[in-house]
Amino acid sequence: MKVQSRCVFCGALEASNEHVFGRWITGLAKDAVPFTLTRSPGRSASALRTINLKTRAPCKQCNNGWMSRIEEEAKPLLSPIFAGQPARWSADDQAKIARWAFKTALMIDCSSPASRVAPAEHFSYLPRRQMPPQSVLIYLAKHFPAPGEAANLVLASSYRPTGVDARLYPNPYQITFSVMQAVFLSLRAHRNRTARD
Repeated sequence: MKVQSRCVFCGALEASNEHVFGRWITGLAKDAVPFTLTRSPGRSASALRTINLKTRAPCKQCNNGWMSRIEEEAKPLLSPIFAGQPARWSADDQAKIARWAFKTALMIDCSSPASRVAPAEHFSYLPRRQMPPQSVLIYLAKHFPAPGEAANLVLASSYRPTGVDARLYPNPYQITFSVMQAVFLSLRAHRNRTARD
């Protein structure tokens, strides 16, 4: 008997196979192909023509609804930084990038059976509040390729930090990913401010 998978965001019984990274990113970086994908945990790959990382985490309604809106809002802001160009963002722009980074981090977390470090309540929090929980910090950094190193690396990793006092910082986790020269880190390793985050 085939077990239907539920959407991790809304619980609908119609989860579908979706791309972790929007296909527009591959189109944007078409001059940088082939890509190298490094995953931890998970299987790495090289000589890729597309960033074809997929997951069955969301349903079509979530993917084509609020998730698509997050992607469209962030696209013009992300395009320059993927190529290593400088950017100046307003507070509203930064919130859009944080939403996109957190959504992508959660999708990465669902893309490998060996992963799943983010708690279930974070998946329901994002569509309901349209922002990361207060206990999650989003960092952005720039990768400077070494001489001769390609700038088309896609990195995806997730794990639980060690040495964290669980009484002060319950359920810590870290999800890191990069696309070309932009590196994103979603980190939950500080005290909860509310019972719901």
